[in-house]
Amino acid sequence: VDDDDDDVADEEPPALQYPLTKEACGALSRILIRFVLGFYQSDFSLCVPASVCLEKLYRHMNSLVLDEMAEAAAKDGKEMVVTEEDRRTKVPNKDYWQNVGVALYSVCRSPDPEVSRHGYEICNRVVLRAPLREIPCDKWMAILYLMVNKQPPSAADLSRANTFVLLGNTLMRVLPYLSKRQRKPDDDEDADVVEGEDLSDLVRQTAALTGENLRMGRRGGVSPLFEKTLQTVTYLSNHMVTDEWKGDKDFGEWSSETLLAELEKVGAAGGASKNKDATKGKDDDDDDDDGPMTQEQRREQKRREKEEEEERERRKAKKEKKEKKKKKKEEESLAIEAEDDDGPEGEKDADSDHQNGDESDEDLD
Repeated sequence: VDDDDDDVADEEPPALQYPLTKEACGALSRILIRFVLGFYQSDFSLCVPASVCLEKLYRHMNSLVLDEMAEAAAKDGKEMVVTEEDRRTKVPNKDYWQNVGVALYSVCRSPDPEVSRHGYEICNRVVLRAPLREIPCDKWMAILYLMVNKQPPSAADLSRANTFVLLGNTLMRVLPYLSKRQRKPDDDEDADVVEGEDLSDLVRQTAALTGENLRMGRRGGVSPLFEKTLQTVTYLSNHMVTDEWKGDKDFGEWSSETLLAELEKVGAAGGASKNKDATKGKDDDDDDDDGPMTQEQRREQKRREKEEEEERERRKAKKEKKEKKKKKKEEESLAIEAEDDDGPEGEKDADSDHQNGDESDEDLD
């Protein structure tokens, strides 16, 4: 994740030399994803070349789907122009994007530092370049939860640094958008929004991971994991309370304080605190007395947090009551009308464990 690697990370692999059909792309993708995840006898030796091929295949599949969409539009008398930029960034198949993203992230969390760096670079190209509004909120949340919960082993210091920087970059780009897409009482049930408690939980889990990395990174001295975690969280925390933050202001302030608290626990919040005071100091009367003002802000923040938590609990209880009532009605209806045994369809887990090579076989077409 050094600055010298930025040019390398921006380089995309050349296009496929022998273009494949959409059906062939789907079949080959399933095979490549299994190699990336070490599905075959937990052998990860081919995960890097398989991920390179998978990225090429992903872009080729997107081009095929975009061309199909353009042809369909032409038949309806409409014009759809597909540019080279569209072929690099558009995401016509959201499920395919998610499946490929999950597989590529598993490369980033490899214990091997070189393999992890390759995964970091390829995830930046595929996951982070996706247009925000083209990806549904639930899929952004699934990718973010994956990054928080699936980490390299504690001994893999450099790999954990890579995955945390990737998480920080993704949050920096996606969190402002998601914070303004929080569900409101009048939103339709099928609206493309995110539950407020889920987004808050994501920030709390990120803060917990921050503290874990900082403690690990200080064993026997200051390691790259400690430095990268500190840099990432300091920058993200500062950004959330500046005018450049385009998300929900209250959510940004709360998230910033939540992350900053983890830095304070290890005495590393100096830079973040000074920058935050500077951004808020314009409207404060006591600019010369930062200490008492900061404590007052924290007390006020804790009070607001408590009120928000109580409000979330009330909403959650109300939602659960509504769902139970709806479920009861459905069960009564089924008992009267249905003779066949139709259980609710379980949701497949998009994630797969890189270390154990677990992978669910999903349809990529």
